[in-house]
Amino acid sequence: MTKGDELKEIPAGEYYKYTVDTLGAVTIRDFNDWNLGVETFKGNFCGGQTTSSGGWQVPYVEIRMGLYDASGQLIEKLFQNIEGDYNWNYRSAHTSEHWLTTPQIRGKFKKMIKAMQSGDGYVRILIKRMNMADFDLKITPYNKQN
Repeated sequence: MTKGDELKEIPAGEYYKYTVDTLGAVTIRDFNDWNLGVETFKGNFCGGQTTSSGGWQVPYVEIRMGLYDASGQLIEKLFQNIEGDYNWNYRSAHTSEHWLTTPQIRGKFKKMIKAMQSGDGYVRILIKRMNMADFDLKITPYNKQN
């Protein structure tokens, strides 16, 4: 639970955060939504590219997500650009309501996030980092971690 911070524009509420101390974290606010944030604790994501969105130049990084079944077989994959935080030198990235994504892409994100809540397999998130090993995180369902 977080109290929120109006000045930082952080809403109050529950957050689900999957963290690996030596790698980074994935934050989800709502398992029924399509938004998520990713941060690396070491290095920086490969960023620097920009795309035009609503007249703005928006920096991005590419996220690759895979949904796997219990036996480790890839069921579905998603390669998508998400907004990179250039103010933090690309140490974090997130999906955004302002980003140009189709309902089909949002549906794939939502399916992956829902699988992080429950299911039999896992979700793997991969993002390239500059001059070091990729951010590569496997997330087992929340209901199996209790």
